[in-house]
Amino acid sequence: MKRDQGSIEGIRDGGDPRSNGTAGASEGDDAPSRRRVLELGGAALAGAALGAWVGPVPAPAMGWRKWFGQKAAEETMAQPGTVKAVKGMAFAGERPLAVGDPVHSGDVVRVSGQGQVVITLADRSIFTISGNTTLEVVLERMGEGLLRLISGTLLAAVPSGNRMVVVGPVAAIGIKGTVFFREVLEPGRVMAEGPMGPVKLPEGAKDYFCTCHGETEFMPARGQPPFLTDRGIYHSAHFLDARRPGVVHKAPMLDHSDQQIRDLVALQDGPQHDLSWLRH
Repeated sequence: MKRDQGSIEGIRDGGDPRSNGTAGASEGDDAPSRRRVLELGGAALAGAALGAWVGPVPAPAMGWRKWFGQKAAEETMAQPGTVKAVKGMAFAGERPLAVGDPVHSGDVVRVSGQGQVVITLADRSIFTISGNTTLEVVLERMGEGLLRLISGTLLAAVPSGNRMVVVGPVAAIGIKGTVFFREVLEPGRVMAEGPMGPVKLPEGAKDYFCTCHGETEFMPARGQPPFLTDRGIYHSAHFLDARRPGVVHKAPMLDHSDQQIRDLVALQDGPQHDLSWLRH
């Protein structure tokens, strides 16, 4: 099945011919912002690759330095999220979750076995976690905030203009008006489910990220350039290489589907996320 995977911005000449090979000017770097990114977790990406490493090129920063600075300086004004749907058993800390329950900033949400929970935030962002997943939720400034995926899977739709940071074991990724999927792959796992059937995972794969539609930025914890942008038209997916920080590998669409995105957005409050880009 032929699919347009979108593009990673910042590929040098001679890289993937599907990429336009261009990059805009990035914001300047400073020590406080680097430290803040480090605090938010993970080793980071200094470059991009499609099956092999190519040199990094700065990408537009989308104001993340300023955003982090505001979050550090402002008093937290967190509005709790709300549970929209539950299947099986889900917990916030030791508290069982039911439809309508609040999810507060600092809650660690856990889902076990075949369970699933859908949570919406004050800014109308909506996400679901399922099957042996642990997620820490940090909410600031009217619902904008941070999700730290410790294990399992996360599928989310973030309304246009809103921002979120998703931290995993390998990188912190900035989200702005995007549908995305992230999965922390279990140690020793060798197979995943693709649209056409089982797919063998590359050796050492630990962190998988799909910009289903929209724009995301991979945030470094050290060095230059400070940001790398991925623009996804339809499921632009990557493995983040834990053994070689700064390297990503193009990946197929795994462990999520167009129908799951439709089902999630159907629960979104107010105007629903545009899904005209979906194909199946």
